Amino acid sequence: MPRWEPGMVRGKPVRSYVAQVISFRLKGNVPGTTNKIYTKPDKMPEFPEGIAGLMHYLANNIHYPAEARARGCSGKIYLHFIVEKDGSISHIKVLKGICPLLDKEAIDVVANMPRWIPGYQKGQPVRVEFNLPVKFSM
Repeated sequence: MPRWEPGMVRGKPVRSYVAQVISFRLKGNVPGTTNKIYTKPDKMPEFPEGIAGLMHYLANNIHYPAEARARGCSGKIYLHFIVEKDGSISHIKVLKGICPLLDKEAIDVVANMPRWIPGYQKGQPVRVEFNLPVKFSM
């Protein structure tokens, strides 16, 4: 390495320690791995306890913000997210929203969902995109 400038205290050089994080990224596809996102894999991901479990989770965890009620906000929000290979949820976004308060509530509830059973393609867990409507009605 080239010579570094020393640390200075009151204009005088002093000994110092430096920690440097170095990240490496592989270019291209690494054999045996893929980041492809599937729309229709051989087996779709599932919420634990299936659709009934998902509806139960949403019903018990979504709270209608008082301010949204006062403003008369209601309707259906469409969320898009990725179910990762380990069943976690990532890349949540609103495809069609109602109002920022309800959009945020829906995103927060989806972000805190328990891990799903991942989707599978040819016997291997894969990333799968998923759309979910969330209805808010008064």
